Amino acid sequence: MRSWWDGRHSATKRIFREIEDPGFEPPDFTRRIDIAIEHIHLLVEEKGSYRGALEFRKHLACYLKSMPENKLVREQMNRLDSLESVVDILERYKQRLHEFSFSKS
Repeated sequence: MRSWWDGRHSATKRIFREIEDPGFEPPDFTRRIDIAIEHIHLLVEEKGSYRGALEFRKHLACYLKSMPENKLVREQMNRLDSLESVVDILERYKQRLHEFSFSKS
């Protein structure tokens, strides 16, 4: 069975490898949400749905930093306590970001 640390370690190695690349481009907003969803899945795999969702809250602000309308999402997330509800909110926010980017074009 793959442990949470194995996933975290490989993700950390991937992130540092990408950052050291001279052509590195930071991930766009939708990719950051995809990474956040991957992160919560790893937490839930290791800690369970309830505990993983609670622990994920402290990481959320970093993923949403500088994103439009993120305050509402953070407020909603502070009331959630399961993987399904967190992923649902993040997926809906990702869709709103997509719509927001087209409306600005």
